[in-house]
Amino acid sequence: MNFELLALESLPCGCVAGDFRAWPMDVEIISIEAKGPHCTLQGHAIGETLDMGALADTEAIEAAGLEDLLADREADELMS
Repeated sequence: MNFELLALESLPCGCVAGDFRAWPMDVEIISIEAKGPHCTLQGHAIGETLDMGALADTEAIEAAGLEDLLADREADELMS
């Protein structure tokens, strides 16, 4: 399986999330790439998958601090 990096985003907690596309399945994956030094969220561990495919749960998006990353993804989709 190959991964294409689509975007990196700094989260409010200090962590860095990566938005990847997995080929040949054509699935988008958002994962934690770097843990912020002051992040207290248990779900934020390096390599932890936050999302596979599209996030439909607005509360989950806000809790993970991914609003900007998902907005960028949607803008890219509209332009292509």
